[in-house]
Amino acid sequence: MNEIELFIKDMKSDFPEALEFTFYRGYCYWFAFILSNRFKGEIWFNPVDVHFACMIDDNLYDIYGKIEFKWDSQTGEDGSENWISWEEFQYKNQEAVENIVDSCIKKVR
Repeated sequence: MNEIELFIKDMKSDFPEALEFTFYRGYCYWFAFILSNRFKGEIWFNPVDVHFACMIDDNLYDIYGKIEFKWDSQTGEDGSENWISWEEFQYKNQEAVENIVDSCIKKVR
């Protein structure tokens, strides 16, 4: 278990299910933000799943730890192609960014 995974495990030690629910379903940006600041990572976004994670040393992490990609022989893909740096996504998809920021980051209802 690396330093990042130990940090995640320690953070969840008292209330793992509640934190996993919170940081996976609605506040994933903020968990990616915590990791990016703590470990000097970069926030990445998956527009297919509408999910944020943090890229650290060529690995993506969310509240569950390192994101593992599994090869799908039917599609010939592993899911990693859906991820893009949040900075690049904002540049390439300016029309969608405001809605994502309002709903996923600012939590405007």
